[in-house]
Order: sequence, then C-alpha cells, then structure tokens
Amino acid sequence: YVIAMTGVAIWFAIQNRPFDKRAIFLLVFCLVLTTFSSSDLVPKFIQHEWVRKYSLKALPCFAVWLTLTYQLIKPEKKFLQDDELSK
Repeated sequence: YVIAMTGVAIWFAIQNRPFDKRAIFLLVFCLVLTTFSSSDLVPKFIQHEWVRKYSLKALPCFAVWLTLTYQLIKPEKKFLQDDELSK
C-alpha cells in the first residue's frame, strides 16, 4: 500500500485550493483505514476480525481511485498546472 498511499498524496496535492470536504474526508479515510489500521493504534480484534478479514485496507484507495477517475472524466475539473505547483 506504499505506492497506493503515494498516489493518494499526489492526488490530494494537485487538488484546487481551498480543498473541498470530500477530498479532506478521503485523505483522512485513507490515513485511518489504510495506514493506521495495521498499527498499534487499532485494537487487535478490529485488525484481525474486520480489516484483514474483509480487506478493508483497499477500500479507501479504491474510493480515491473512483473519485480521481470521475474528476478526469468531468470536463470542468481543473487541476493545478506545473507553474502553479512551483509556487
């Protein structure tokens, strides 16, 4: 999930500012369920019975992928250009 979380970080970085609530929710959702779910911050019961059993680690990354696909198809969505990213 290292590559997937890197993609989520890049996706979040190229969003127009101010960030909408959906983008912030998806970032936090990815951090909590994908990154923190296999750490000591989550009880072992939840790790074994919910996260690993149902493979919930992939769900937030899939949601970001669906959102990114929708944003690429939607014609009025503008991402930051190269010159805007360097500021």
